[in-house]
Amino acid sequence: MSMKIGDGKSCKFWYDRWNDEGILKDKYPRVFSLESCKNIFIADKVAQHDSFQSFRRAPRGGIEQEQFDHINRITKDIKLNSHDDCWTWNLEKSGNFSVASVRKKVDEESFRSLDIESRWNKFVPIKVNVLVWKLMNNFLPTRFNISLKGIVLDSIICPNSDVRVETVGHLFFSCSMAREINYLIGRWWSVPVVDFDCFDEWVEWIVSLHLTKQLMLV
Repeated sequence: MSMKIGDGKSCKFWYDRWNDEGILKDKYPRVFSLESCKNIFIADKVAQHDSFQSFRRAPRGGIEQEQFDHINRITKDIKLNSHDDCWTWNLEKSGNFSVASVRKKVDEESFRSLDIESRWNKFVPIKVNVLVWKLMNNFLPTRFNISLKGIVLDSIICPNSDVRVETVGHLFFSCSMAREINYLIGRWWSVPVVDFDCFDEWVEWIVSLHLTKQLMLV
């Protein structure tokens, strides 16, 4: 969210996000340290004869002068009007809040780092595809992942092995129970079975088998 400037009487010059520069106290810390009236409103700042009128001293050159020149230009570009200052929602062009824009932003942030192509198999139920997708992207609520959310658990150790932390890799691939199931599947399909510790190794194993369509439908 950001503040849309009207008369400048309720928007703080240094603390509120009201222009493309962001929050000015963070963008220009050296000049902000000179400000004696840190809660000054935009209207009061614009009304000053000089931008450093409320400073405890004038800038002394170097980075102070450079940042001051930026602040001075920003102040001179401010156009006030008779309307009240108001908050606007940056995720919508209209400036109005919407749940849809929040959902879209959450999705973008959550899946930004995913550069793996999804594998959808039409021969299995959708819920199986979803499970594999969550497995591939480490989105399953294992004990370890739950603990990362700040939720306190009695233990994050796998209850089946009682030795290793219950991560996605351990639960589905390296746990003794998971490997026993994998061994039984190998016997059922009459294919060589190897141990693997992660999703990528499991995919490589599946691809290397060159299973027939009939076997995949079993």
